[in-house]
Amino acid sequence: MIPNILIHTALQPCPVDMTTIRTDFHILDVVGDYPSDQLDTLPSHIRPLILSMPGSAKVDGWNRPTEEKLQPKRYNPDIPTRLIHIDGFGVVKLHADKDPVSGWHVRRIDFSPGGLINSHNGRITDDEPFKHSLSVLIYLVSPLLADPDDEIHIVPSLDPRSLAYLDQIEIPYHLLDEDGSVLHGFRHAKHREIHQAA
Repeated sequence: MIPNILIHTALQPCPVDMTTIRTDFHILDVVGDYPSDQLDTLPSHIRPLILSMPGSAKVDGWNRPTEEKLQPKRYNPDIPTRLIHIDGFGVVKLHADKDPVSGWHVRRIDFSPGGLINSHNGRITDDEPFKHSLSVLIYLVSPLLADPDDEIHIVPSLDPRSLAYLDQIEIPYHLLDEDGSVLHGFRHAKHREIHQAA
């Protein structure tokens, strides 16, 4: 008989780790346009939300990949992009680009539910903590909105008109592997979308 320690059963809540939301909402142009080495020029209601570390700014400048192969289908060197880190070390990352007419738009949000509610990523969340983390995410991102009504586009299902949807959810799965055979089986696994070794 195999003990069910570290094995998820159907009755246990599904743990959730790193999550990606695809969306489209307009943020204040001052957030996208400010120089990354002059955070003190941001409006006082926004400044505490955006993290920067001396020497290795966590709010990057123009986030242009050095090689086009990093984003072969979407990367356009003529469109300014920004990676904005909010709250803490990789807890919330807003991926924004600048439309020449309408200004800065967030198209993707990467966030750690555990990091938002526990201040670290070491504790994996399940149902209720995950919902709570979505509330915290809305609270942190809302001050950056150019239009407060766009709050419905931060997380999915707030409104039928919401443009937000879950793109990726990391769900850890633990199982016993006493002889290492499962790990060995995945050692050289290759997905059809992965074309080169890491």
